[in-house]
Amino acid sequence: MENLLKGKRVQLKTIDPEKAPLFNQWFNDPHITENLQWGTLPMPMELSKNFGDQAQQPSKTDQHFSIHALDLPEGEESYIGHISLHHIDWRNRVAELGIVIGDQKHLSKGYGTDAIKTLLHFTFMEMNLNKVMLRHYQFNERGHRAYLKAGFKEEGRLRLQLYRHGRFWDVIYMGILKEEFMNNQ
Repeated sequence: MENLLKGKRVQLKTIDPEKAPLFNQWFNDPHITENLQWGTLPMPMELSKNFGDQAQQPSKTDQHFSIHALDLPEGEESYIGHISLHHIDWRNRVAELGIVIGDQKHLSKGYGTDAIKTLLHFTFMEMNLNKVMLRHYQFNERGHRAYLKAGFKEEGRLRLQLYRHGRFWDVIYMGILKEEFMNNQ
């Protein structure tokens, strides 16, 4: 497995298909998947294995990385999440970011923010994209705080677009420009 990008607290690496069981466990945890675009549908192990294999293949429109914590105790699993760029539009130099921290004990500890900043540095400096956008659900307050810390700005809302937890919620669109990222370094 190749060590690609190093941040202050995390390292982003190529996806290791051998981690499919852990990935599958996360993506079948409703507390994790409630914040994801596809919702809380069960993910069969075969689909997790296929994703791991496909994520290793070169793609012009998607880049996938595993998130590894650098400061965990010796012997503890360092693979804590997944971050990716989707729908890379090379002509307009825009991509959409997705992230998941899979184990709840690693939430709210700065790993997600550092992973985002590390990927943004690569996106703007190496890939030469001009903008990264994302969307998240109104009830994902933890994610919203991490995105703001990483420099994202709210760009719009789809009001009461999503039905979860017995009520309707907004879908929030956020973005960051290369210039904004560079000015905050």
